Amino acid sequence: MNKEHDLIIIGGGVGGLTSAALATRAGLSAVVMEPRPLGGRARSPEVSGVPVDLGAHALYAGGAAEQILSRLNITLPLTAPPLDRGTLAMGEEFVRMPSSPFALLRSELPFRTKRALAMFLMFPPKPYATVREWLATITDDTARSIVAALVRLSTYDGDFLDADATPYAAQLKQSIDHGVGYLPRFSMLVDALRAAAPRVPVIRSAVAEVMNDGAVHTRDGKVMRAGHVILAMPAPDAAKLFSPLGPYAATARAIRAASLDVVLHGALPVPSRALALSTDRALYFTSRVTEHGDTVLHVLGNHVAGKKPSRQELESFLSEAQPGWRERVRGARFLSSITVAHKTPSPPPSHPRVSLVCDTTGDGMLCDAVMSSARHAIDHVLQRAERSRDALRKRVSRRSQNSSDARPPQSRALPPSSLLEDAVHRLRHADAPIHPTLTFWRRANFENGSS
Repeated sequence: MNKEHDLIIIGGGVGGLTSAALATRAGLSAVVMEPRPLGGRARSPEVSGVPVDLGAHALYAGGAAEQILSRLNITLPLTAPPLDRGTLAMGEEFVRMPSSPFALLRSELPFRTKRALAMFLMFPPKPYATVREWLATITDDTARSIVAALVRLSTYDGDFLDADATPYAAQLKQSIDHGVGYLPRFSMLVDALRAAAPRVPVIRSAVAEVMNDGAVHTRDGKVMRAGHVILAMPAPDAAKLFSPLGPYAATARAIRAASLDVVLHGALPVPSRALALSTDRALYFTSRVTEHGDTVLHVLGNHVAGKKPSRQELESFLSEAQPGWRERVRGARFLSSITVAHKTPSPPPSHPRVSLVCDTTGDGMLCDAVMSSARHAIDHVLQRAERSRDALRKRVSRRSQNSSDARPPQSRALPPSSLLEDAVHRLRHADAPIHPTLTFWRRANFENGSS
């Protein structure tokens, strides 16, 4: 069977759409296979007529996501979170969040806590083996609980104390040094990525299995083939389609949270608490104002040691921070368990024809990890094409040398440089006509399915 595309991308979330956009930019022909609405967890379903994200979402500046969006010439209407109206929920008391050195000086925190926080944030110690050991370097108990809450906020992970400290320290540093951005709705990122690859078709077929040779079998009995396949989905889901990923997927740990998304009529009851982060519970909430003047609240409760926060717990926390919110409710949505991300202790196995794009195979965390994983996958496809091109150059050169003496002068082959240009054009455009001299290469690489 002839290959129809350079690339088949299975999954239409942020990872899949980033892969499609980068493939388009690299000149590769691609197709996306996704039976459900595009966007995955980045969709923004409506609540009472207002687009509301599936839990709190943010884009972290200074990371891979920002670099890739710039590379794709994508500009998003990001706004800063309301840190100037942020608070720390310390027991039953709400104190001003130390979002900057000046805010730290003005906060109601004890002087010893301010000093410990300032020393840790200005001169962070080298991460120890675990986050628990890293945080133990902070001598003040209150300061330690604040930093732990900031780690939880910047990673969306509530079960991190025994994890490797290095990625968590890096994520906290990135959020402090570069900040984060909110979108009016996170599906704007989905729309922008889709617009960056407008000619990539989306096939609404569910995939049943991916074979080692790159053949993709759909549930309706069709078979598609490409030079490379990208599985743009969490590792456990990818292992169901591609069995060699099974052992790797078995090591993945899901980071989960409960989410309460609320739309209020008008402004917040307590405008000075637009964001609240608990230092003794795995809870926080943030807010944004819609274009029509209403307010959207996201309350997030992390799963810790398998325990799921209830809707009552999230509503109770919101009542502490925003008393009177129930009287202004326009609509609400509660999700008891949303998968925020996955973590694995080791890198995935490599395969010449199949790549995994997800948050465990990229650089950084969250959206940075997913989008950088897509970049790695496309780079792998291009490097493989480059190796094939080098091999083709040698084979064409040998064939030209072997046949040049037997040909009359008027029927000599094209110069090697023209042959190579024709071959490269064929690599980039699978449906382009190829010079007759290269039919042997076409037969070997596109009809027999070899590398």
